[in-house]
Amino acid sequence: MEFSNLKVKNIDFVVRYKATVKKFSSSNNQHIIGLKLSGRAFHDFGFQSFTIEENCIYFLNQREKYNVEMEEFGEVISVHFTTYEPIETNSFCIKIRDRKEILRLLEKLELQTALSDESENQLLSTFYKICGEFDKLRKKSYTGKDKRLTDAKEFIDLHYKEENCFFETVNLSGMSQRHFGEIFKKQFGITPYRYIVSKKIELAKKLLKTQNISVTDICPLCGFGDIYYFSKVFKTETGVTPTQYRKNFKNVGKKTE
Repeated sequence: MEFSNLKVKNIDFVVRYKATVKKFSSSNNQHIIGLKLSGRAFHDFGFQSFTIEENCIYFLNQREKYNVEMEEFGEVISVHFTTYEPIETNSFCIKIRDRKEILRLLEKLELQTALSDESENQLLSTFYKICGEFDKLRKKSYTGKDKRLTDAKEFIDLHYKEENCFFETVNLSGMSQRHFGEIFKKQFGITPYRYIVSKKIELAKKLLKTQNISVTDICPLCGFGDIYYFSKVFKTETGVTPTQYRKNFKNVGKKTE
């Protein structure tokens, strides 16, 4: 499920706060969307990092485990929520010029959650409008501008299962490995390595939903040369092993029959 068509399970809370502690660790088991009103926050996930400045909107994906080292000061308003299905879209952070409409909607949702007489449909309506604004800005921000990178991304989409995909993509771009990684992340909001991994896991999930292919056979089909590494990466990305993912999907199917 992509961010553009997410189905919310629960809006846990809307919070507005001013950070007074500059350095701390944080963990979370919910998705978060928010708007930085003032100050700055630096989030380090290990494999990627964000500097969230004033007038930045952001989405933090629950699958990232959100166990990060942070430096933060200033004010923020954010929504913490869960969905019925995992969101495939990676975490993102976007600097915007005009925050009026998004702030208006966030403040409206903040007020609605504080009022006991507001219906669930009213809350969801406002929330989905916020997500719609976020998605429009996300798509506008990440529209390809450098043809070398759009060509590279298309190459990855076709060859991500191949062992030397990353190095062949770098060669195709004509850039140094470091420079390619930096501007790929800037343009698409994700590192090339993480993008390749996400494509492999996306395919693995689809194959695991079928019952006629073993986990051992799925491993090479998704570009993993080792079943133990495949299981480790899959669990890091989804929170469960491939076998457990298949079992969970099978159990959900039984409940809906």
